[in-house]
Amino acid sequence: MLAYQGRCRSRLHRQFLATIPKIGFVDYTAAMNKRLTKISKYLAFILRHEPGSIGLKPDPYGFLNVEELVKAANASGKSITVEQVHQVVAGHEDKLFALSDDGTRIRAV
Repeated sequence: MLAYQGRCRSRLHRQFLATIPKIGFVDYTAAMNKRLTKISKYLAFILRHEPGSIGLKPDPYGFLNVEELVKAANASGKSITVEQVHQVVAGHEDKLFALSDDGTRIRAV
């Protein structure tokens, strides 16, 4: 494979390059997956190890209120939403997190 050296090799190649939009292609699904992975790791840390680091205390069964979790996370500098928390929970094939029956509380499994 030839490395790109800053010039077009042929007329056909120049024509091909002319058809590509000048603004780069952004893969929003990959970016969202990376974001959800970061949120998942953050939730695992908070729910498994340090809920007190953002000022929360789980109930005796290990559950935290989702809205309070999001509010505390945002106050500590993390930008997450309730919808993203639900996407993280639903997105894992192996259950890392569990929501209460009414969907208002979350815990690590």
